[in-house]
Amino acid sequence: MSNYHTVAPAFDSKTSSWGIEGGAKALICAAAVVFGFVVATQPWESRSPTSMLMSTTTNRATVKPHAAIRTTGRAVPTATMRPQGPMSYEADTAVETNMPQAPAFVEAPKAQGFSAQVAALFGVVGMALAAAAAHLLQKKPENKTVGPARDPRAHWAVGLGAAAAVAAPATFVPPAAMAGLPSSDPIGSPQALLRYALPIKNPEIRKIQGELESISRQLRIPGSKPLGPIKGSVDAAARMIDDKKIQAKIVKDFAPDKAEEGMAAIAAFKESLVQFNQILQDGDKQAIPFYQEAALDRVGDIEEAMVKGFPFEVPAKYARLPQLKGRAAIEMKVTFFDNVELKEAKFVMVADGYNAPVSAGNFVDLVNKGFYDGLTIQRADGFVVQTGDPDGKADGYVDPATGEIRTIPVEVKVAADKEPFYEQNLEDLGIYAPVSLPFNAFGSMAMARKEFENNSASSQIFWLLKDSELTPVGNNVLDGRYACFGYITENQDLLKEMKVGDKIEYMKVIAGGEFLQPGNPDAPPVEFEF
Repeated sequence: MSNYHTVAPAFDSKTSSWGIEGGAKALICAAAVVFGFVVATQPWESRSPTSMLMSTTTNRATVKPHAAIRTTGRAVPTATMRPQGPMSYEADTAVETNMPQAPAFVEAPKAQGFSAQVAALFGVVGMALAAAAAHLLQKKPENKTVGPARDPRAHWAVGLGAAAAVAAPATFVPPAAMAGLPSSDPIGSPQALLRYALPIKNPEIRKIQGELESISRQLRIPGSKPLGPIKGSVDAAARMIDDKKIQAKIVKDFAPDKAEEGMAAIAAFKESLVQFNQILQDGDKQAIPFYQEAALDRVGDIEEAMVKGFPFEVPAKYARLPQLKGRAAIEMKVTFFDNVELKEAKFVMVADGYNAPVSAGNFVDLVNKGFYDGLTIQRADGFVVQTGDPDGKADGYVDPATGEIRTIPVEVKVAADKEPFYEQNLEDLGIYAPVSLPFNAFGSMAMARKEFENNSASSQIFWLLKDSELTPVGNNVLDGRYACFGYITENQDLLKEMKVGDKIEYMKVIAGGEFLQPGNPDAPPVEFEF
């Protein structure tokens, strides 16, 4: 919250008057107070162009004081998603699905967007009026009879009271993160999202990463791409990693068992910068994204070496569920039944157990069981691609040990927090802040569930197809409502080629399988509180 400091002019009680000029003083101060009062009490509400086209549909639950979840943090305002009803990809085959549809708008907290701008504008105008009042209070009247002297404290009480009234609405406008406004340059790359989601706190490596990530911003500028700013970012990263003090702080943060890997990653990173500078000197603009990503991959390796074990304890009540205590890469092969140009494709996705251990663990466990092999794409409508509904009456994975569908809690982690929230989504909790795994990337991967049942997810998953109207990067309607647990990192653009009926030949874990901890069959059955 900003602090405003007012420097008071010298006061001379001998030149003060409450005559005609005093009336002007009173009117100006009163106007300032009115401005402040109106802005502070007006129930402004934020509306986005997209929200105007959608109806309001919400599902709110009461937060119980004894709930085994945390209630701190803030989240970006989101909206309820409606599950798609029965849909068919063959005339005689109906498939029940539990996945999001076009979002319904939920009213954002007050004093956001337009109201914030109004408050700031009136705050500035009001403070100008207050300053004018202060000036009149100390100004010596010309060609006027000086009236009786007044106590200077009375004059300044009026001026300062007006200043306080008009400054309040501008001062207490929620900051951008609280108001859920998109940042000026939100991140849409799955690789970048995964790098920033690592549980590390090393400002030095983050500054180096930021320099290289900023190149993406420069590449998005229309027209010819000047190489000067890009080379400046590369040189800045090189200077930092070559600085002995900075490198020492980076090395100090390596996990003891990953120090050797970290040092190798630093050497590889330096070499990648040399190669990057070479293509810049050659003027090869087409190669810039490739060498940028190569350098950032090495930064990611350095950051991975800083991760010391698993960052938090998953609540013991979920011990029966499989959990991923790290990250795993999964390969998926899909065959297209009605595409003359594309017969098959392979995708690579990363499940992030650092930020969603239960959701990611559930998915990787099902991959290992071969659950998704042979299933078809059951929804592909331009908004999401979805699968995971098995044949038969069950709409999820049936645990052979219990004969019942295994369900998992909704799991969402706020970026500034150490551990996720469970069983209630952020809208239910009234929390508004960025999440660790936002739906910012094409191919964001999440658990599908029933509309009004947060803890009904089982095996059905969906991949988001980015739509600038429904899910703008940095302020989409899914964050905090659905459990995103990873991203497709290779060939995600081919998701748009998928159609209902396309077949998943297989999914298999190709890296990170050792981080999967199977559920404890002797643990008590999971009982959800909400």
